[in-house]
Amino acid sequence: MEKLPDPGVKELFRDSILAGDRMASSRMVRELLEKDIPVQTIYEELIKNALYQVGELWENNRITVAEEHLATSVSEAVMNELFPFLVTRSRTKKKVMLACVENELHQVGVKMVADVFEMKGWDSFFLGSNVPVHDLITYAGKVHPALFALSASIYFHIPDLKRMLHEVRQSFPEIPVLVGGQAFRHGGQEVVTGDPMVTLIPDLYALEKHIDQMTSRKQNDPI
Repeated sequence: MEKLPDPGVKELFRDSILAGDRMASSRMVRELLEKDIPVQTIYEELIKNALYQVGELWENNRITVAEEHLATSVSEAVMNELFPFLVTRSRTKKKVMLACVENELHQVGVKMVADVFEMKGWDSFFLGSNVPVHDLITYAGKVHPALFALSASIYFHIPDLKRMLHEVRQSFPEIPVLVGGQAFRHGGQEVVTGDPMVTLIPDLYALEKHIDQMTSRKQNDPI
């Protein structure tokens, strides 16, 4: 687990995305890349950390929805700049389908998850925010993923995640599901208990380890 060389950059990055300063935000990230800081560390320690702080500011009515959306938009723009640095030509031929639960509009976290899968050679089908479960199930029938990854950022969307999990597991009982998101910082772990096919992933480091374990298995083995 690699750390950022200067912890102070976290606060600077948070302030820059809140100010809508894409140029400064991008510059900070490029400087970290030049210091050979891995993309997953930049995601986890810098961008994710900053957005969690932004989310808490919004939840406590210290910033407006407009400011929260601006910070999110700048973060996604910076992440898009990083994509060429994370794609690998070595592919596993495995597919993962990723989505936010219904009513969930925050998609940056699960986009990070999709990018980590791409780094590991998986083909990621990132469906984004507020995905109706019926549409996810229908599309999964066409793509035939080896894995689902579902995200909830707002704690009050945990019941939506629970319903989505139930319907996905009913339709695809043989396909494992990963769940995660900022919502689980406030509880909700009970939605993943009792089903060995559902795994809660707390951060990108745990995700990377989990992917490595799955990918190391033979191609024709079940995940």
